[in-house]
Amino acid sequence: MGHYKRMHLLFRLLPFRSWQYFLLRRHFLRCEECLANLAGIEDARAVTTAIDKLGDVRDFWPGFLGAAEEQEKKTKSPFRPVWRWAVGTAGLLAVSAALVLIMILSPKKETSGLTVKLRIDYAEVYGEPAQAFIFQTQDANSTFVWVEKQQKGDIQ
Repeated sequence: MGHYKRMHLLFRLLPFRSWQYFLLRRHFLRCEECLANLAGIEDARAVTTAIDKLGDVRDFWPGFLGAAEEQEKKTKSPFRPVWRWAVGTAGLLAVSAALVLIMILSPKKETSGLTVKLRIDYAEVYGEPAQAFIFQTQDANSTFVWVEKQQKGDIQ
């Protein structure tokens, strides 16, 4: 049953009808479970009625449309699709604002012992210009300096 719930949720989240129909068509053509549940032509004919057996159907459509509209009013979601997007966006903004506030109000971790600033103005390896990389660890007593020779074409 989870299979149908996932498809229904994905179908409701897609904003455009063309994407929804593409998703449904693609799913029905590829899903073995859904293909197994499709009715064959003989099964479909067994549950339908021929036009000549129906008789007078002039008043069928107004009654059918009225019943369909009544059913739609009963099952209509309180949130229209536009409101669903607005509520989702507002929720996302609220979560983002909460995260920013948490980051701002959280106590700052003090860096003890980082009183010495290391700066390399110029590096040479075997008499040629080199590039230096400084790695400051969280340990106040450890700093790594990586110096490598520049290759031809590197920017100085």
